[in-house]
Amino acid sequence: MKVYLLKDVSSLGRKGEIHKVSLGYARNFLFPKKLVQLVTPQLIKEVAEKKKEEERQQNKRKEEAEKIASQLKKTSIVIPLKFAEKGKEAYASANKEKIITALKEKGISLREEQIQLKNPLKEVGDYTIMVNVYPEITVPLKVKITMKE
Repeated sequence: MKVYLLKDVSSLGRKGEIHKVSLGYARNFLFPKKLVQLVTPQLIKEVAEKKKEEERQQNKRKEEAEKIASQLKKTSIVIPLKFAEKGKEAYASANKEKIITALKEKGISLREEQIQLKNPLKEVGDYTIMVNVYPEITVPLKVKITMKE
């Protein structure tokens, strides 16, 4: 018997998949717990259409990520920080939030989890940090820390 999974079933598969199961397993366990639905020709069409739509959406997100990646490759940001004395560490630091704010000013919108910054930047200099724009797209971003006047 073929069934369509309405929820993730650990021993069977993930939501949205079609699997072949024994009649007893479906009747005694899966159907009573409303974990599956019987597969019909109409359901197969709907699943195929849904899969195509998800692929289109994913391709669209990937194209947008590639545009952002090309912008980031050309972009460098400058973050001014206050320092006590020359050569010392700054009072504040350039963290993910400040980087995101500087990028927003240039028209690029990112989330904190996309920026790969292990430690905040506290010293004057040029840095290159990696930005994870899409699961398989990572690009470098140039950040310059300067002294605030």
